[in-house]
Amino acid sequence: MLTVVAFLTVAVMIGFAVILVRLMRIPHGLAGVTKYMLIFTNSAFLGFPVIRAILGTNAVFYAAVINMAFYLMCYTYGIILVSDDKEKAHFHFKDILTPIIIASLVSYVLYFLDIKMPSFVTNVLQAMDNVTSPLSLITIGCSLASVALKNVMKPWKVYLAVLIRMIFFPVAYYYMMSLFIDNKLILSVATIITAMPAPAGTAMLCAAYGGAESVKVASATVFLSTLISVVSIPLLSFFMLKAA
Repeated sequence: MLTVVAFLTVAVMIGFAVILVRLMRIPHGLAGVTKYMLIFTNSAFLGFPVIRAILGTNAVFYAAVINMAFYLMCYTYGIILVSDDKEKAHFHFKDILTPIIIASLVSYVLYFLDIKMPSFVTNVLQAMDNVTSPLSLITIGCSLASVALKNVMKPWKVYLAVLIRMIFFPVAYYYMMSLFIDNKLILSVATIITAMPAPAGTAMLCAAYGGAESVKVASATVFLSTLISVVSIPLLSFFMLKAA
């Protein structure tokens, strides 16, 4: 059930991204990176802490499983999106084996085998978990440092598209998917993931596969969307509490 919800969510967001980019007439050179930031979100570094705060610790497991589907698509379809040369875009299986994916698989095993970890291990992991969000914000700031302030607002259509995805799409997604998903906790976790800001690693992926312009736009969009999330996430939380 959870895996189906994960890939169904990815499919819905892909369709949404394709339609919105066409409707807003995003320039061809920025269409790929815009779709990437509409489909994929900062579901781990910011999403996990938010989900834990709103829905509780147990909900983070559901988020990790859903996140695996996003990471699988991120390093396959996502690379194609941000690449400025589609013929040179390539994928290696090892790209999927990120620390987050490996940790998610381990959590899968621990959960289903009901293995209890020693307290010193959980304490260390908790301490590491507490610094993930601040480190993510520092990474975003470092990426934005390379962008001239006067050029930040030029690709305003890209920002508007991501803003729509963060504020309006999650509400529509919640009501639409509630017709198919009976488990409110899973539905809430998936909804919060769709509302997260653009992934912090977007600029790095663009640097590896895309052009200089996409790197600058990605850095600025990640920063602005993260800033907006300070307001949008509490609003979404209020909406979900009312809808529950």
